[in-house]
Amino acid sequence: KDYDSAYFTIRKNNNFPSICGRVCPAEYQCRKACVFTKKGEPFASKEAV
Repeated sequence: KDYDSAYFTIRKNNNFPSICGRVCPAEYQCRKACVFTKKGEPFASKEAV
């Protein structure tokens, strides 16, 4: 997985990536559905921004 390219794509197309990452209820949407949950801890997308 190419997380760096994904990050730069979001930064290029979104003027407010930090705000979107903090406003979005990731613990209910992304983290709950994350496949990494089955292996332990889901990916912490808010901390990655």
